[in-house]
Amino acid sequence: MSSDLKLVERVKQRFLAHQDRASRRLIPFNVLEVGEVANRVTEEALDFLEHRIDPGSTLGASVRPNAICASKVINLRNVKGEDIDFLVQIRVGKASTNDKITRGVYDSRDNTIVIYLSPWLDANDLNETRKYDIINTNKSILIHEVTHALDVIDRYKTEEGAAYHNNPHEIRAFTRQIVDEASRVLKGLRLTSRAMKRPMPQGARLIEVLLEGSKTWREIKADLTDANNRYIRQVLVKELDLVV
Repeated sequence: MSSDLKLVERVKQRFLAHQDRASRRLIPFNVLEVGEVANRVTEEALDFLEHRIDPGSTLGASVRPNAICASKVINLRNVKGEDIDFLVQIRVGKASTNDKITRGVYDSRDNTIVIYLSPWLDANDLNETRKYDIINTNKSILIHEVTHALDVIDRYKTEEGAAYHNNPHEIRAFTRQIVDEASRVLKGLRLTSRAMKRPMPQGARLIEVLLEGSKTWREIKADLTDANNRYIRQVLVKELDLVV
């Protein structure tokens, strides 16, 4: 290998090492505020769609693709200390047959975060009894995309699956999601413990219960490297002030 190629390789490795170290620090932002935005835009979107989905039909068949169902501007500060206005929208997305997954996208060109509802959702998926689940899903997605929006780590493309789930840029966003979802599980455990007058799980057992209560954790855990698995557990303990 020539000296020039060796230099390029060293620079590349230093760059990746810097990204990895940076990704180990959660980006600070007001998760409660982001959650409130998710709540409000979801409520607005559900009101918009309430009388637009035909009985027995799907969202995609009743509302045009990419239709804006709700939007709101949120002001947040990135890791450089810059205040930025982000436009948060809920739109009707596109998906392959019977794919009911809700997805999020951040566009740095215009600071827009879009939550795409699957066009295969039907009236039963969006009714009043599902509102809490929909709000929590949208909140988790918005937290993930806000983390990307406030980040300054240069994103590099990876493959899908394990490579994607272990990308330093994604690990930071996934970890923030998992901590938020686990915090809700912890709150529920404490309420149940007091109401039923029974002890809560403790130590390592509590960590496993909290992790398994996180939808994001269940989706990515099989792909995680040992280092990222340990990292998420360490952050969970720190952020939720757990005793292990």
